[in-house]
Amino acid sequence: MQWEIALEKMYRFLEKLGIQLFSPSESLINWEVATGIAFDLSDTGTKAPFDRESLMDAYCNMLEMVRPKIADYLGNPWTSTDLVCVFDRTEWIVMNMGNIKSLLKPLAKSYWEALQNYLSSVYPGGEVLRKVGQISITTEIGLMMGHLSTKVLAQYDFGLPTAEGVFPERFLYFVEPNIVNLERELNLDPFNLRLWIVLHESTHSFQFHVHPWLRDYLNSLLKEYLALANKAVSQLELEILRGSRPLSWSQFWWKHLLGPEHRELAGRIQALMCLIEGYSEHVMVEVGKQLPDYDKLLAVFRERRKRKSLFQLILEKLIGLDIKLKQYILGERFVSYVVKSEGIQFLNRIWDDRDNLPTWREIYYPAEWISRIKSFS
Repeated sequence: MQWEIALEKMYRFLEKLGIQLFSPSESLINWEVATGIAFDLSDTGTKAPFDRESLMDAYCNMLEMVRPKIADYLGNPWTSTDLVCVFDRTEWIVMNMGNIKSLLKPLAKSYWEALQNYLSSVYPGGEVLRKVGQISITTEIGLMMGHLSTKVLAQYDFGLPTAEGVFPERFLYFVEPNIVNLERELNLDPFNLRLWIVLHESTHSFQFHVHPWLRDYLNSLLKEYLALANKAVSQLELEILRGSRPLSWSQFWWKHLLGPEHRELAGRIQALMCLIEGYSEHVMVEVGKQLPDYDKLLAVFRERRKRKSLFQLILEKLIGLDIKLKQYILGERFVSYVVKSEGIQFLNRIWDDRDNLPTWREIYYPAEWISRIKSFS
């Protein structure tokens, strides 16, 4: 039976490769094929039906339990209006593939056109290489999304800058089949596990609700980065028209376009993401001490922290922004150092204004950030 399932999956995978090979496309990424590959890969594990309405009520009740604990620790009142959803894996893929497509569709199209001009000017049969590039990245995205759909437990969606603006902002969703799998795999208490998951995601909700400028600022950085990438592609096309051959062929040829402006902006994005993740991790650990099964569940989530999130993978794979696990460990160390030295209320000054955000260097050397903030007083 297992080998029959494996053969069926292989057949469907090869079928989608064939679709890509013989179908025309106007973008670097064939979104329909990538989604189909993700669906095929996600079709594993728990398939038992779940009571969506009852689970949504349960998660809302858990949110009401953890919010006061977070607010009490941080000394900041918080009333959230998050939309709570319970997803299966297919719904998770549809939601996140739609977000990625909306974010990257314009850039993927411009890359595709530049790649056509570049390869046709440099190589005989350049169109074949272009098609190989499309198949490669489309397949990679499909495999990545399909794999993640079997691992993600929950997600706080703060609202990426989307081209179409059709997705709701600021909502929490829980991927129930994966939560059930983890619960059974590690023999965890169902309620305690879900309460910890709610706490974990609520720390992000707190950040973006209490400090609404944070979402706009992060999105502005991402838009600026994508605009610079588009500018680099336009510059490449100008060089091609002049008869230049500025790059050698590789699957991720566009990463070689990134210059000093990109790297400076990348440092700002990385510092902010380190702070967001480190702050969330610190709050989760401290508030989690009030929850049952603390030691056991903390160990479980620390282990899962070693896996990169969807957002990290998007930035790494598609726009060349390297996000390492070490950087998120540094973020937690930064937050813990400041709290130990000056207290949580001093740390919270970080959210008063974007000028208070740490630089990439200050993430490494938090004492420098403390000195700078004290100089404002």
